[in-house]
Amino acid sequence: AYDGFENLAGHIRRGRSGFGWSGGWESGQRGRRKIATVVDAPADAVFGRERSGRRLLQLSEGDAIRRQLERTLSLESDNAYFVSFLLQRDCEAGDSGRFFQASLSGDGGPKGRRVRRAIAFGVSSGGLPFIKSGGSIRQAAPPIEDSVTYFCVMKILASADGSVQTSYRVFRPGESIDDGEPSVWTCSDSTSLVDSRLSHVRLSVAAEGTYRIDELKIGTTWQSVTSVASGPE
Repeated sequence: AYDGFENLAGHIRRGRSGFGWSGGWESGQRGRRKIATVVDAPADAVFGRERSGRRLLQLSEGDAIRRQLERTLSLESDNAYFVSFLLQRDCEAGDSGRFFQASLSGDGGPKGRRVRRAIAFGVSSGGLPFIKSGGSIRQAAPPIEDSVTYFCVMKILASADGSVQTSYRVFRPGESIDDGEPSVWTCSDSTSLVDSRLSHVRLSVAAEGTYRIDELKIGTTWQSVTSVASGPE
């Protein structure tokens, strides 16, 4: 799946961008109509991606959006999935209410169960990259900086023993993106307490957070979510 958020500038409901999805983005909060904003991307090049004249997604003030995948991700033995995107935080200084989280989950069961069995990763209010799966959280230093664009990659690997290994790599400006999977990840975890089939992607920020997300990709290989190609649509 892919989304470069190439809607008209303004409300994300004005268009449905990308491919590999079943429908468009929807509010991830009950009774809330606002589902984030699409804004003009800066005229820059980040990690080999030229963004002049393009768009990106901005989440702020507790925004949460959700979208269903066209094809469910089955966590059977040896199945691997990768998720990547560009991420930038732009908000007032502080230690609370500034987190960003991306999660993948199934669609069955009560909301509390879905949250507990989701696979989530992102940036804490203190700026630390984190993984959350099976109710446990792993985070790593150093923290990210405001107004700086990072490239984030998550790997999900199902093992024969029923456990799911999650690995998260945050690339900083000036770092080269590995041609293959890195030997060292920013943080990693392993659990069996996750959904066996992942059907939805959710992006959310805390009440004091403002984040910009671009070039969201989901694939089955490292190269499919890290390589830079012209005209990904």
